[in-house]
Amino acid sequence: MNAKIKIIIFLAAAAVLLVFASAYTVNYDEQVVVTQFGKIVRSVTEPGLYFKTPFVSRLTSYTKKLIEYDADPVSVITSDKKTIIFDTLAMYRISDPVLFFQRISTLSAAEKRIDDTVYSAVRNIAGRMTFEDIIHERRVEATEAAREMAAAQAAEYGIEVLRTKFKKVLLPVQNEESIFKSMIDERMTIAEQLRAEGNSKATEIVSTADKTRAMRLASANEHAAQTKAEGDQAAQEIIAEAVGNNPDLYMLMKKLDIYRSSISKATLVIDPAKGIFKNFVTPWDE
Repeated sequence: MNAKIKIIIFLAAAAVLLVFASAYTVNYDEQVVVTQFGKIVRSVTEPGLYFKTPFVSRLTSYTKKLIEYDADPVSVITSDKKTIIFDTLAMYRISDPVLFFQRISTLSAAEKRIDDTVYSAVRNIAGRMTFEDIIHERRVEATEAAREMAAAQAAEYGIEVLRTKFKKVLLPVQNEESIFKSMIDERMTIAEQLRAEGNSKATEIVSTADKTRAMRLASANEHAAQTKAEGDQAAQEIIAEAVGNNPDLYMLMKKLDIYRSSISKATLVIDPAKGIFKNFVTPWDE
């Protein structure tokens, strides 16, 4: 192999090495900051094949994916002077790689800044709201307000906070007993009020029912008395008519009524031919 061929091979190898040293790819889920001698040359956010100055340019890659950060629990004081502990979760992404590189540079430093911004936002929001607001009535509003405040602070570092969430809202151990007792007393008061209202309503219903019953019984008794009077009057008219038509039959029936009411199961010794018992005598005995 002569010297000319060796030179060609050397130049070809150098060219290949130069191409490999200058070419780089950016994936769809990453973004790259290109620097030369510590100075930012450009940023690449779109996927594809790119070239840099070989052996001089330096690449710093950041993810485009959402990053979840579980902040340490923090203790804050609400507007009604109650201490609660927030365990907060934040979702963020690097929105400006150049600003991020200039202000923070690493993800570990970013999480420290996120922790500070989330804590500051939670403490600020808690100071504006009461314990009941944060626990129940305005929890969603408090979460969104904390996100907006944290996002505004994090934007200064090229970070976009997309979501904050209160995983847990806890009470300090020394306050739990008094808070629980207060909650129990409050529920007991509500229960007593509901029972009193229920008893009052029950008394009203019973009173109305008794009044209605008395009115209906009075009306029924009046109607019964009227019906009975009409029946007695009709009976007297029937009896009077019967007496007029057959006086002997009427007297016999009256005597039979007397026998039925006055004679008991006891044994009597009587003279059937006398008094009201003379009717026991058969016609052939007379």
